[in-house]
Amino acid sequence: MLKGRDLLQRPLLESPTGKVLGHITDLVIETEKAKITGLAIETEDHKRKKLLWNKIHIEDDLIYLTAKLDEAEEKEVDEVQEAHEEQERPEVQEESKSLNLSQLRGHNVTTESGKELGEVGDIIFDKDHGKIVALEVSDGLFQDLLTGRLQLPWPDIIHCTTEDITVSNDWKDAW
Repeated sequence: MLKGRDLLQRPLLESPTGKVLGHITDLVIETEKAKITGLAIETEDHKRKKLLWNKIHIEDDLIYLTAKLDEAEEKEVDEVQEAHEEQERPEVQEESKSLNLSQLRGHNVTTESGKELGEVGDIIFDKDHGKIVALEVSDGLFQDLLTGRLQLPWPDIIHCTTEDITVSNDWKDAW
């Protein structure tokens, strides 16, 4: 299991050559599927791109692009970028189920009954499939140091948007 922060600012390498293609700047999350669907990277020439999750491989400390981008794959990358840009429009955002990790961080997490649990700190996911296992929630630095961060199992999350994250009243700490 990895946390989102484990990937951020890490280099993305081209598989056969080991050439650095860029650095990971964000994760694209499909909230309904509880899955990471893509990575945002900043290339060495400072261009921003989105890559599909199924095009990368994580091995120990290295993150590889598994194949060269051919024309079809480049189109897919463009489609991911266009979809993300479209969901940033206010009228589309509420309907969208795809968010960036950076859009979730710092947002309050509450139970159905309105009890505040803290703020989103990170996600915990399976590195092989990109399946999100839990949401890491901070309820303050002192409390984090004293008892650790809450880890809410993803199935307990009822509603997840950039504005609102609600969990079941019956949630249990993942660990």
